[in-house]
Amino acid sequence: MTRYQICMADLDRVRYPELLKEIEFELAKTRLLYRYFQRVGENTGATNLFPGLRNMVGTGQTIAMGGAALTFAAMDQAYNLIKSNQGRPNAIMSNSRAQRTFANLYFGAGAGEPPMIADTWFDPIRGQVTAGITSFKGTPWYINDLIDDLPSSQGIIYFMVLGDDEGPGHERGIVGLVPTDLASTWFVKREANGVIGTQTITVPDPGNPITVQLPTLPTQDTWVSWPTGIAMGSQGSLSILSGFALVANLPVT
Repeated sequence: MTRYQICMADLDRVRYPELLKEIEFELAKTRLLYRYFQRVGENTGATNLFPGLRNMVGTGQTIAMGGAALTFAAMDQAYNLIKSNQGRPNAIMSNSRAQRTFANLYFGAGAGEPPMIADTWFDPIRGQVTAGITSFKGTPWYINDLIDDLPSSQGIIYFMVLGDDEGPGHERGIVGLVPTDLASTWFVKREANGVIGTQTITVPDPGNPITVQLPTLPTQDTWVSWPTGIAMGSQGSLSILSGFALVANLPVT
């Protein structure tokens, strides 16, 4: 859930107040989306809360490298821990620094850029585009820079099967969840009138002045919530490679 306030005096000054409210609503939805992808990479410590992938991963599905250098052999082993989708993850996710560490394996071997695979996404300037993105063994590698590095400049990479056929077999992957009646809207908006802060004034009264506190500015308070979760239908649909040494972040100006 997130919240924003608009001063009613501002609503009076703005020529088209509904547009101001719509902009704030879009920003609130963006904040919730960012929080979702941040939470996915967090170790929340409890699966009864919104679980991170590290809380959901099954026993025997994580390789901890203990600060060692990333290797192709380690990547391949983590990749092959996936059992769903006939042993092929359809997505790899990390932050950009972990992906640069992977790319450095190719540069160090004199092999140039890592392999690319065509993918489609929304570009804010050009609209929907199809272009090459980094891949490993034909699986696209997606960047989520809301995933933090591990302590001591160590990295983490997630290998996943995204999607769920809802059947009885082993093709049940990782999916996001929303209530059925919110499947097309996702977000819930609730509005109420409120105030921002208080002001202290003294009411003159001969021989006995009194001090009172009054609200300063009336506001329109809005709470935006996103009832959502994440589920994993098969423990063979997620593996993790963690604890490898990351490439250095050079100073920038």
